[in-house]
Amino acid sequence: MKFAVSRLLAKLDISIRTGLSDRWSMFVDWAKPQRINKMEKIDRALVIRYGEYLQTLVAKNEMLPSIAQGYVLAVNTVMDSATEHGWKNVSPTNDCGIWEASIYCCACGIDVDARLTDGGEIYPYRIDLQNQPFWCCDTCGNFVGCHHKTKAYTTPIGCIPTSEIKYARKIIHALLDRIWQSGRIGRSELYQAISDEVGCEYHTANIRSIEEARTVYRIVHKYS
Repeated sequence: MKFAVSRLLAKLDISIRTGLSDRWSMFVDWAKPQRINKMEKIDRALVIRYGEYLQTLVAKNEMLPSIAQGYVLAVNTVMDSATEHGWKNVSPTNDCGIWEASIYCCACGIDVDARLTDGGEIYPYRIDLQNQPFWCCDTCGNFVGCHHKTKAYTTPIGCIPTSEIKYARKIIHALLDRIWQSGRIGRSELYQAISDEVGCEYHTANIRSIEEARTVYRIVHKYS
């Protein structure tokens, strides 16, 4: 089964393959005692049982909810490729009972129980984003992407922004890149200078309001 999957993984975008093999291997190790040794034997019921097993680890504080959800999404990704997009995804939350993560939502103004989903829901017309993880606020519908190219596959990139805040972050990020890439000031030095002025460690992805964005923009613009 691992050999067959290695060929499937080779077809995926390199950013999606990062860490996916290890997460799939964990599923394979769990399935072995149940004599699941062929892809054809894997169905939604099996993956749901796997997710429920992961939830028991979460309940015992042996695994973070976001990590457990990422393991289920990894199985979805492999099975979607194996079935040539004929696989019906298993929801880590609705099907397996793996609870959501608490993430600050800029639109709601509070920490919300965000739901882990994928690009197939968020960007249904973007095939390249179909299997990438996203956290969604079901109250307002806004979402945030994840550090999917790292081992922390489902860690959100900051808080959940509105479309306006997302656009403001994009402008600020582009300006920051232009400044440090010019060589006038180093990247670390620039970010430290901003942190000193705002009074906390600065990350563009943590901007929570348009007012904060305007404040940061004024600070950044002084270095341009």
